[in-house]
Amino acid sequence: MSKQQEPAMFHFAKPARTVHTTWLHCSASDNPKHDDVSVMDAWHKARGWSGVGYHFFIKRDGTVQTGRPINRIGAHVAGHNTGSIGICLHGLKEDRFTKAQFESLRKLCRQINAAYGLQMRFRGHREVAAKACPVFDYRKVLGLDSKGYVIEPVGTREPVRLNAIPDTDSAATVNYPELDIGDRGDAVKRLQELLNSAGAFMGIDLKVDGIFGGQTAQAVIDLKQEYDLYPTPVVVAHVWRTLIAAEKAQAA
Repeated sequence: MSKQQEPAMFHFAKPARTVHTTWLHCSASDNPKHDDVSVMDAWHKARGWSGVGYHFFIKRDGTVQTGRPINRIGAHVAGHNTGSIGICLHGLKEDRFTKAQFESLRKLCRQINAAYGLQMRFRGHREVAAKACPVFDYRKVLGLDSKGYVIEPVGTREPVRLNAIPDTDSAATVNYPELDIGDRGDAVKRLQELLNSAGAFMGIDLKVDGIFGGQTAQAVIDLKQEYDLYPTPVVVAHVWRTLIAAEKAQAA
């Protein structure tokens, strides 16, 4: 039932269903006989499931295998399967995972992240379950921030001005701040100003109060859809750039 491909040849195909989170797992076995997605399939069928719950399985040699069809909702994180992708790496003890596995994981996750406008959230099963799965430091392997988003490599972020983002007449520079629901402060105020400017044609008219609440989140989602960006409320560097460019275009 599985389709096996060499890591270098694997290409992720974005499913038609909505996806916002990729969940990471380990198989809880170091037995070489279990190093195949067909074993996971048999285990999950024994539980009464229709088949393997993971969409991808990464063998110890780095081979990426497909499990459950990507267009089908997985069965790998109770209560969080809708809107998600499941990836499992063969292994139990942290020191027995291989460089080949982690490299394949990074390549696969880079493809997934790119398919979703660099806004895919990557999380470990242990964040929502009473288990140490996956047992390896997936945040370090993938270079994730505290919320599960891939941190841009050093040097890729363009500097913006602190007091007004961007204020090209100011000398103080900082990186584009990453914003999400619950954040507060001057950066949120500037975001709300940009949303009002760029989204005026859509009827967006936010109160500029510096509080990233539900209305601000919805405005972000609506505008990101308008500009073909993946519709989550998270605001990262390329979202800032899009909004700033839209504001400048309207002012011209």
